[in-house]
Amino acid sequence: MTAMIAFLCASMLFNPLGYYNRLPVLENRVVTVPSPPEMEKLSDVLLTHYCTCKNCCGKTPNHPAYGITASGRKAQPYVSVAVDPDVIPLGSTVWLMYENGKTVRCRADDTGGAINGLRVDLCVSSHNEALELGMEYITVYWEVQNETVLLQ
Repeated sequence: MTAMIAFLCASMLFNPLGYYNRLPVLENRVVTVPSPPEMEKLSDVLLTHYCTCKNCCGKTPNHPAYGITASGRKAQPYVSVAVDPDVIPLGSTVWLMYENGKTVRCRADDTGGAINGLRVDLCVSSHNEALELGMEYITVYWEVQNETVLLQ
């Protein structure tokens, strides 16, 4: 019996997944199946900039939803980007590629009334910065989300 326990312990140490690979698959279990990263490309996307001020978002700091995005996350400069969810799903990883070669990796956290079609709105630190950066046309890549499937 001791030899059997020692064998099982050794096999799990040297092949930790070997034991688990033999477990039966549970029927009707919902899982996320990882897929190779696939990227969607959008050309000639209008990039604008916003901050969380009243001018940009219509809410003052004492408003309970001040700085909160459509996804429920707090808006973060150079992380949060507003998108048209019919074009880029909320929660997607988005890469903004400027003509000068600069790339900003961000997350599709927000939407907006003026954000339709091929337009994205990047959150920045201040209203002055948003005005200084203005608007330009860029290329946008975004990662296709993993699919949830039902095992049978």
